[in-house]
Amino acid sequence: MVLGFDIMTAYKDEAQKLRTDIDSLLNHLIEKNSDVLSTVQPTLIDDYKTLKQHISEQKDDNEAIYKQLLALRKETTSS
Repeated sequence: MVLGFDIMTAYKDEAQKLRTDIDSLLNHLIEKNSDVLSTVQPTLIDDYKTLKQHISEQKDDNEAIYKQLLALRKETTSS
């Protein structure tokens, strides 16, 4: 019976140590994640804005080319 209590106490001690380790590692992970987000996020936002601008410019270019195509088509049909 004494052996059972000793094993139970050892189990509880180990479980508490593991909980403490998990909490410590989780806090460390949150700090690292926070550092990564602050480092990467501005770059991602800048890249997204640049991409959005390029898409808008490409859309405008495509629209201008389409208008030219319509004008050429109109010219060829009238001649």
